Amino acid sequence: MTFREGITLGSSGIDETVYEPMTDAVTTAEAPKVVLQSPTASEQFVAVCERVKSDGAPSVFVFDQVEELAQFVPQWDALVSASADANAFYEAWMLLPALRSYNNQGDFRFALIFGPNPEAPSGPAVLYGFFPFERRPKYRGIPCPVLKLIKHKYMELCTPPVRRDLVAETVTILLDWLESEACDVPMVEFRFVAGEDRVIQELRSQLYQRRTPQYQSECSVRALFRPASDAETFLNFALAGKRRKEFRRLEKRLAESGRLEYRELAPAEDPAPWIESFLRLEAKGWKGEQGSAMALQDGRRSYFQEIGAEAHRSGKLMMLGLFFEDRPIALKCNFLTGCGSYAFKIAFDEEFSRFSPGVLLEIENVRRLHSIRGLSWMDSCAIPRHFMINRLWPERRTIDTFLVSTGKAPGSFTIAMLPFLRWVKRKANSVAAKFRKVYPINRTKRGPIHEYRNTTD
Repeated sequence: MTFREGITLGSSGIDETVYEPMTDAVTTAEAPKVVLQSPTASEQFVAVCERVKSDGAPSVFVFDQVEELAQFVPQWDALVSASADANAFYEAWMLLPALRSYNNQGDFRFALIFGPNPEAPSGPAVLYGFFPFERRPKYRGIPCPVLKLIKHKYMELCTPPVRRDLVAETVTILLDWLESEACDVPMVEFRFVAGEDRVIQELRSQLYQRRTPQYQSECSVRALFRPASDAETFLNFALAGKRRKEFRRLEKRLAESGRLEYRELAPAEDPAPWIESFLRLEAKGWKGEQGSAMALQDGRRSYFQEIGAEAHRSGKLMMLGLFFEDRPIALKCNFLTGCGSYAFKIAFDEEFSRFSPGVLLEIENVRRLHSIRGLSWMDSCAIPRHFMINRLWPERRTIDTFLVSTGKAPGSFTIAMLPFLRWVKRKANSVAAKFRKVYPINRTKRGPIHEYRNTTD
């Protein structure tokens, strides 16, 4: 087992500790290394509590094994319930299956910030914030190591969970740790985070105050649902009269052909049949033809089955379906968390595409979302220019990705050079495009060798 300590912030400032595997016999006089020989879950948490109690201040504890992280699920769940920003993708029931799908190939750095309980200082330590990183040896081909917030293929948001009453303190601790010698990586990428989330805004504010070199690599917007006074008011605003009339006509024509019914997975119902139906329906369409359907790969299938079952068990799964003669022709999977929710996936039967079953189900989804008490928003998790959902949901959410230096020279230099490198790449692509236009190239394949012939010869 690998146990990595972080730093402790006290009145005297930063106390250096060792950020090395347990197998390396490295210590410092200022911060002796704590060695835990395969502790149980309770022993490991006790060790964390003892460290926090002895220091009397929050500490960063870094682990690199999924099994180690799984031992803190109770504290993790408590953090989620008190988090400033909702993010289902970084909750234990959803993140742990994603991490296991890496098959021990990821170089993880799970930074857990524990500190005294503000409500009971003499009690056990509580988790202030959780920052799951993955270490990469290069950044977009540049030989400079970087920590990136973990993003699985099916993760659409990477905002870390932080206690809502300790956002500023937790972000300060994180940045101090990143800038200390305990962190040996020169850059950190905060990717796929919501720009309006409180943690990200605090992070941006403190980075500005510290004058930390940073680089905005991506910024996009995607559709966001916010309820109106009622569903009809929302739909009347979102859809023009002719469009609504057209969808009513399609629904009526479909109902005239057979029994049409909207259904929703009940809390006491077994989710397995719904999950399997969704997998079959998705594989039947264009994703199946392209080989990207979850049912076609065992790892993705088992991942969806596991998170679906766990979400249903905890009351966070919402599945809707449009059924024609008891046959699902459109299915939708949502995940609920706190006052928010996420539109995870939708699938429809392309044999009924002339009736727009996916759009009809999305309209029904709007109606049902308005009936959920306390729901404030739903993230579409869609691509920025998704034609259908952008027309149906008028609100938008900003998704940012930005790179931050940890104060090491290689990171600051790389970030300073990135705008110039991007400009060079654009110019090179522009010149290459003009060249190909003037001198078109045919590519013929002959066995293992590719031959390129200029058609102007």
